[in-house]
Amino acid sequence: MLGTELASKLSSHDLLLTGRSDLDISNENAVLNFCKQNKPDTVINSAAFTSVDACETEKDLAWMVNAWGCRNLALACSTVRSRLISISTDYVFEGDSSRPYHEFDVANGGKTVYGQTKFAGEQFIRQLCPNHLIVRIAWLYGSNGKNFVDTMLSLAEKNLSEIKVVNDQIGNPTSTSAVTYLIKDLLRTDYKGVVHGTCEGSATWYDFAKTIFELSGLQQKAVPCKEGDFELASTLDGVKSFIEEGRMADYQDHYYPSEMSVDAQIQTFLMKGDVDAFLTKFDTDWKRYNRDIIRKVEDYEKEHADED
Repeated sequence: MLGTELASKLSSHDLLLTGRSDLDISNENAVLNFCKQNKPDTVINSAAFTSVDACETEKDLAWMVNAWGCRNLALACSTVRSRLISISTDYVFEGDSSRPYHEFDVANGGKTVYGQTKFAGEQFIRQLCPNHLIVRIAWLYGSNGKNFVDTMLSLAEKNLSEIKVVNDQIGNPTSTSAVTYLIKDLLRTDYKGVVHGTCEGSATWYDFAKTIFELSGLQQKAVPCKEGDFELASTLDGVKSFIEEGRMADYQDHYYPSEMSVDAQIQTFLMKGDVDAFLTKFDTDWKRYNRDIIRKVEDYEKEHADED
């Protein structure tokens, strides 16, 4: 889902695109040989085993993709001196904070196999590839992939009297478009370490579902429930994994409040249109704010340089 969006929005760059059938990131030799042969300036790793519940039952696969895959990419990038930008997740945090997590909070892998494997991947990257940037995102949705927005709209098409939606988890619904524009900007910098790249605001899944139905004009009733009401492999009762931007503060506030991006995807789902057409009206704001945001981030980096 994110990889497809990146390929589309970064088409002005000289891209070498790979999928699972082209390159198995869990294969150390294959990754190393690929990087030696192509010598990329930057590797963007959007590959992951992201199903939280499936990770609990397919632990070996989760560790091979989310942890060992990052290890192989980090080693290869370090060998050929490429920059590695790797996508991570809010699930690396425990989820018991009363406030949003920021980049300077200490992660520990959280309560799920998914979070633990992604955190292990982060650790491999830090240890093996000095020129790295880890971008943590949350509750991703967009075109070309299974996600919460499409799931809710598909359920609404079944004319159900009500849809039960979890109301005891909090996160940041974030669009693939927003993340892509963030990465596009980060490619122009030499930032290293960790950045949080979510859309503005936080919500429960129930809040998110209500917004989806409201923006779509559907008279669908959503009923709040607890995560424990469902028989799931993962245990996320009451988890508050919402995060906020520190190093990239103001970025999403200006460009992509969650409601704008949700509305864009709804238009795509209901009218089979092109999400780019809907987002065109935001281009003017993007160009106007872009230079100012980069300046603010650079000022922030200078101010906190002694803390690293």
